[in-house]
Amino acid sequence: MRKWLLFLAGPLIWVIHFIAIYVIASIAALAHQTHDLWPRMAIGIVTAAALIAFIAALSLMRGDHERLEVFKRNVAMGGVVLGFVAVIWQTLPALAL
Repeated sequence: MRKWLLFLAGPLIWVIHFIAIYVIASIAALAHQTHDLWPRMAIGIVTAAALIAFIAALSLMRGDHERLEVFKRNVAMGGVVLGFVAVIWQTLPALAL
């Protein structure tokens, strides 16, 4: 189970981030508060947590030489990097002024 979580860490973190910012934006839109500070702060906090999770996943993968084969580890690291870029890409419009 741990191997699969490490292998899918990038896409899982990205999906959780995507759902969280979508929920925050939807609640702000329903409350007609899209230009208030709280949705931007909440999205910023969720994004910071996702980026920290990406860094933690990468550090776990780097120290995991025996458990994952080199190819699988490199693919998993690529997924984490791709997820990192996707989270930044999703967050920029949400935090734009």
